[in-house]
Amino acid sequence: MATVIDTWQEVSAYAFLVRWREAFKTQAFMWPQQLKERREFFIRLGVELDVLELDLGLTIDELGMSYQLHYGEPEALARKKFAVVYHTDNFYVRIHKLLENVYGLIALSVGLNLDAKPDPHAPPGRVQLRNALDRRRLVDIESSLFKFESDPFIRQARNARNLFVHRYRDEPNWPVLGPKSRLLEFEDRDETERLIRQELQPAEIDRYADRKAEEFGRMLESARGLRARRYGLYLEEVLANLSKEPAEVRERWKWLVEWGAFIRDLDSDVREAARKRSAGDQDS
Repeated sequence: MATVIDTWQEVSAYAFLVRWREAFKTQAFMWPQQLKERREFFIRLGVELDVLELDLGLTIDELGMSYQLHYGEPEALARKKFAVVYHTDNFYVRIHKLLENVYGLIALSVGLNLDAKPDPHAPPGRVQLRNALDRRRLVDIESSLFKFESDPFIRQARNARNLFVHRYRDEPNWPVLGPKSRLLEFEDRDETERLIRQELQPAEIDRYADRKAEEFGRMLESARGLRARRYGLYLEEVLANLSKEPAEVRERWKWLVEWGAFIRDLDSDVREAARKRSAGDQDS
């Protein structure tokens, strides 16, 4: 499924129902306080994921405005360098954080807590998660997440984030944005050299920023696709679990069954429209 009406909060709500099937038994206002608090924890994670995805889009916008508009003049070279590096690192940190939160949400949905103190005798957290998904026959959730992580741009972003946070991140192919070059704008008193840099370097920085903005846009679309797949997979799992409940429970949640049918029809229409567009492009 891939629609424009899903959010991470809704994904989290369905993940909660996958984990805590006793929520089906009664109406929400009759849930015990502990169950309500568990749902709130899921939803809070979904809210943060929605904000992180929004932040990714805004970071791309801010990057474009900084190097194209705010610091487009040659005299603003120092700030242009800073802004491009700042927004690049900012995006890398956020895409890493989004992926960690997705792992956390999936872990909660199968009864794990990856934030808990690790047991030195237990398998690594990711192995435990994979095993738990296998036991619950939720292998599609794992495979789609692995596909997202295997994207070359996502791998590059995570590696760059780790260098930035834990050690030192450089751009060996773009020395104009290296720390020495950025510091030079504040320490070099040679006006002739400064004017030469202001003449030559802005175009090089723009090429770098253009490339990064394109890469970031692709990563954002991948993150949106990941959300859409999580939405569909968890909704289908909820409906499968609901089908095994007694008739009175299924009647109470009939609205969710109807919603699932609507989503499937909508997804089918979207796919058919995309297929026709593709066929039309090939014919032309």
